[in-house]
Amino acid sequence: MPDPHSQRPARPATPPQPPAHDTAQHVLHPPADDTASRTAVPADTSWKQDRGPLDTSVPCEPRVYDYFLNGADNYRVDRLLAERLLKVAPWLRALAWVNRLHGLATVNYLARGGITQFLDLGCGLPRTHHEGGNTHEAAEQVASGVYTVYVDRDRSAYGHTRVLLEDRRQAVVREDITDVAALFAASAVRAFDYNRPIAVLLHDVLAWIDDVGAAQLLSGLQAWLPAGSVISLTHAVIDTHPDVMARLTEIYHEDDIAFRPRSRDTIARLLGPWPLLKPGLVPTSQWHSPNPHAALDPSLTTSCAAVAIHPSPAPRLPDDPAHPV
Repeated sequence: MPDPHSQRPARPATPPQPPAHDTAQHVLHPPADDTASRTAVPADTSWKQDRGPLDTSVPCEPRVYDYFLNGADNYRVDRLLAERLLKVAPWLRALAWVNRLHGLATVNYLARGGITQFLDLGCGLPRTHHEGGNTHEAAEQVASGVYTVYVDRDRSAYGHTRVLLEDRRQAVVREDITDVAALFAASAVRAFDYNRPIAVLLHDVLAWIDDVGAAQLLSGLQAWLPAGSVISLTHAVIDTHPDVMARLTEIYHEDDIAFRPRSRDTIARLLGPWPLLKPGLVPTSQWHSPNPHAALDPSLTTSCAAVAIHPSPAPRLPDDPAHPV
């Protein structure tokens, strides 16, 4: 549990809510073959043996992010790291909210288009309804029969998510998402209906994975996903504030956390051959347009967003999918 004696910022009295989306529908196609290839990658699995007490002497990224969102599931060591980061980039807390609300808005949009299966990779710590809710809740606002699988390697994220969210229509998996073979072998992941599309969420995830692991994860997902599926991504970028991002990287590394913001060109290459839904790869605050976040300080362009769609057979998507949710 978090240190009860330290002070935290008050949570907003009225949390931000995703705006309403249009009602255009996706026309989805079943896959021609349900034997998609699965790419095995080497991975460190020693973390699976950590059965002892949770180590609260070192920070971890999901709890730092929780602090940015005014959450309660963080420790003093996480807050100390977060405050050092905020001194360099005071907009990080606002950016965390932009990323969070973008994710919920995108899930809601995809559910309106007919996608009701979600694989939330690197899901982080769950949020309460007053904190904006979670993936399955955003989808269930507009669709029924939603099945969501949350995946995270971190003990805190896995434990809290399992306690709060796991039930018949949601499952929680503790796995290193770069171990694609183990990810696809998990019973909860195998329970997806492969005759229907799946939305994979990689929201603020790839910046914590090295280049080889990120490339293998994306190629493995693209080989495995059925037709009509999408990959939604947000990612920290270095293009607009390279000096600030370099300093943030140094601060994270001082606590043995590997942070890898990338250029937009590199992120586009990671998405590979899949076409991007309009408006393409753009600042996260501008993907859902018009969006109240679009007028925020240009500093918030240190994150970009894209939704890649399965190219064959290409689903018929709304003409203008960038409307707000």
